[in-house]
Amino acid sequence: MVDRPIIIRRYRKSHPRPLGGIWKIAYADFVTAMMALFLLMWLVNAATDETKKGISEYFTASVISMNSASAGSRVIEGVFSATQLGECDEEVIDDGEMEHSANPTSEKNNINADKETQVNKEAKKIAIERQQRKESLQQVENTVKAAFNSLKELGQIQHNLMIEQTDYGVRIQILDTQEQEMFKKGDHTPVKVAETLIRELGKIISQLPNKIDITGHTDSKPYYRKEYGNWELSSDRAHSTRRILEESGVRNEQFSEVHGRADRDPLNKSNSSAPENRRVSITILHSESQYQVTSLDKENQKNNNNKIPKIIL
Repeated sequence: MVDRPIIIRRYRKSHPRPLGGIWKIAYADFVTAMMALFLLMWLVNAATDETKKGISEYFTASVISMNSASAGSRVIEGVFSATQLGECDEEVIDDGEMEHSANPTSEKNNINADKETQVNKEAKKIAIERQQRKESLQQVENTVKAAFNSLKELGQIQHNLMIEQTDYGVRIQILDTQEQEMFKKGDHTPVKVAETLIRELGKIISQLPNKIDITGHTDSKPYYRKEYGNWELSSDRAHSTRRILEESGVRNEQFSEVHGRADRDPLNKSNSSAPENRRVSITILHSESQYQVTSLDKENQKNNNNKIPKIIL
């Protein structure tokens, strides 16, 4: 007899799986529902009778169809109300709401009006300052002309003197002509009549609070001298004029700039070698001109810097 193997099958009892976090979802839904309930109760308690009526009419079947977003906002604000027959009543806006709705436009208008008023004030202020400046410069010009008219030598050098108003002040130019030179040829020393003019001008400037600008000019004819040219000559003539003005009583702090321009700024642009290009300009600056000149120089320097080509190494 053949032995057969005995197979014994044993089954283990499986334990039920734990619930895990399902109960948390249910609890969260419950808490959310309670929060919504309390929020609804608070809104109902805080709403006015007019708002409640508007909400009630909004959900009636006879309400006029409209965009839900716009209708809902207007009903909640208590602005729009509809009858059960589907007819719309007039919009009811109290004084407070009208004032509130009109405020943005009125405030914008007020701001624009204030800006226009400010612009008008600034324009009026600038116009007044320009007029005052013009009157001040005119007074200085009249004083200078009156002083020069008293000179006996003026008759023979009236064509060597030019007085004019510029944006920065009264400019007095002592220049050469074919008949009369103001500086010795190739020298920075002024002739006697030119020195007299400069001294008379110094007496006037010494009584003013204004600063002055002195600029020397030459013509385009080359000046042949070792290590000395038109730049040095124009600068030396400007400094020679400054020394005479100082001797006449002009204070050192009154000098704003003293420099030479050589032939870079001719008076007669059509003829760069004309005698009138050889001159000395003395500008009695307006009280604000020094600031303006500085600002102009900075602007010119900025513009010039923008034109400088970049150097790539």
